[in-house]
Amino acid sequence: MKKTMMTTAMILASTVSFSASAFDMKVIPVEGAAWVEVLDNGQPVEGATVTVDGNSYTTPESGLLFIRISDDEDDRYIFTAKDKSGNEISKTRLVYKD
Repeated sequence: MKKTMMTTAMILASTVSFSASAFDMKVIPVEGAAWVEVLDNGQPVEGATVTVDGNSYTTPESGLLFIRISDDEDDRYIFTAKDKSGNEISKTRLVYKD
């Protein structure tokens, strides 16, 4: 019984901490570019800064950006998003040129 209660408490605690951290970024690579969507609690984030390959972009009201990558070769890129509250998330994606 104690093990069951402890397991249940741990699951609930992890669920609460997970839902409190709802800042997210989706990165979908396409040929020579990527679609980036910044979300908080599933809602688009306007005004977030997205940085990749030394360049910074600001999300519009839709939270969605199309970013062209200027490199001539297939490579991995680190996409970092930061909102006005200081929440930050990074994801690495492979972007193909052709």
